[in-house]
Amino acid sequence: MRPIDADALIRAINQTCSLKVVSLDNLACIIEKQPTIDAVPVVRCKDCVSFHYSGMGGDDGITYCAKGIEMQPTDFCSYGERKDDEC
Repeated sequence: MRPIDADALIRAINQTCSLKVVSLDNLACIIEKQPTIDAVPVVRCKDCVSFHYSGMGGDDGITYCAKGIEMQPTDFCSYGERKDDEC
């Protein structure tokens, strides 16, 4: 997968295709020429190595971050580091 800027793609299509029919091959070429955006994957707290849960189960436990940040399991932060898959 290669994430691209959808706004830039729309501009390129409008510039190239104004009021004329475009073949799928030409459209694929326009899409292929779009630059890749700089995207960073998000790591939710519940999937982070710093996430900890203490409790006997259910929703009664306490969640905390080893970085000392107040958080909820579905939050994310710039310190997020994904846990390795545990089998």
